[in-house]
Amino acid sequence: MKKHFYVGQNVLWNTPDDLFNKFVHAVIVEKKNDHCLALTEGNENPGQNDLMLWIDEDTEMYFFDEDMLRTLSREL
Repeated sequence: MKKHFYVGQNVLWNTPDDLFNKFVHAVIVEKKNDHCLALTEGNENPGQNDLMLWIDEDTEMYFFDEDMLRTLSREL
């Protein structure tokens, strides 16, 4: 994988559709050499919580470091 994830990292999962981009909060709960697992939590829509997400080289482009994005948005 090109991105570097770590256990406990807050990430945003980008789930685009035809009308808008939706971002879902998740936390990395497991890290291996070729993949990570993230658990969604703390989202307004209860249907978006408690989902286990598989992150690998084919899906990592949809995951962003939430803490970094919050820091950058405060600086702009």
